[in-house]
Amino acid sequence: MKNFKIFKGLVRKEFLHILRDWRSLTMLLGIPIVLVLLFGSVMTMEIKDANIAVVDHAKDHDSKELINLISTSEFFKLVKYLDTSDEIDEEFKKGTIRMAFVFDKDFGYKLHHEGHAQIQLIADGSKILTSPSLISYGKIIINKHIASKNPPSRAGYYIIPTVRMMYNKNLNGRYMTVPGIMSTVILLVGALMTSLSITKEKELGTLELLLSTPINRFLIMFAKIVPYLITSFISALSIIWAAKYVFEVPVSGSMGLLLLNTVLYILTALALGLLISTFANSQLTAMMITMTLLMLPTEVLSGMTFPTDSLPVVLQWLGKLLPSTWFNIISKGILLQGAKGGSLFFETTILVVMVMVFYFWSVIRFKPRLQ
Repeated sequence: MKNFKIFKGLVRKEFLHILRDWRSLTMLLGIPIVLVLLFGSVMTMEIKDANIAVVDHAKDHDSKELINLISTSEFFKLVKYLDTSDEIDEEFKKGTIRMAFVFDKDFGYKLHHEGHAQIQLIADGSKILTSPSLISYGKIIINKHIASKNPPSRAGYYIIPTVRMMYNKNLNGRYMTVPGIMSTVILLVGALMTSLSITKEKELGTLELLLSTPINRFLIMFAKIVPYLITSFISALSIIWAAKYVFEVPVSGSMGLLLLNTVLYILTALALGLLISTFANSQLTAMMITMTLLMLPTEVLSGMTFPTDSLPVVLQWLGKLLPSTWFNIISKGILLQGAKGGSLFFETTILVVMVMVFYFWSVIRFKPRLQ
């Protein structure tokens, strides 16, 4: 009986400890709900309102009727009419479209006089999570259109959809996973190294002495990340080498452009690590913050594992706050699409802005320590 009272008291003590510690209570009750909502939102491959382009060489009644049927479906949103098929490549690189429909010049004539006609469905093979689904949606719409036109008693005309996957014709999964893993590893390792380095200085009590040296604090903090910039770049070189020669991921674009953007991405990760260290007083806390804020969101919201199109709008905007989201676009664009600097200018600018915001914010948060 005495042991039971002691046991009861210990249980009551732990309950009171949890209720008083809002951090523990948040982890116990909040995180499971967030994870269920997050994975419940992303665990779907259903796509709606995907941007498409049309190349209509026929410009006849039949092609216009089918284009109208495609554009008014829940799956597609017509955003551009292109004059030639050569323009599709540039639109894919810009990210303005996800798929294109190309109609032959004599589409209507062949349909009524020869009994069949062709339509080409062109998708971005670098996005293997969504491209097969978009092709399937296109075929379903075409088949429904044929069924509505053909009388049930006899065979009428039919449309032959031909499929072309650009940049990844065999839909090789490595072409997507390897660049995604590269962006995740660089971000996590870079942010973790700098956040642990600064918090270690805090724990040892040497940070105050470091920040009181007669040198601009911006240079002090930059000096802290230079060694990690060099080591992270060497690590990134080994990852790129493995991607090309071990996993046979093609490098269709400029290697110099890829390396330049990789350095920019590493700087973003290191600056983010500096910022995280300003909110943590110990290495354990810095590690927990880094892994919680970066690992799961990077896997889920950056487009590495799940298509971001299926996410709620709020989660899509949260994903845009992650540096890995933009580096994924850059790395896949250069590696698979052969994209040039002009078509990646927006994504590169976003990373530059992130570096400046993270770095200056972290330095400003360290400023009161110098006073």
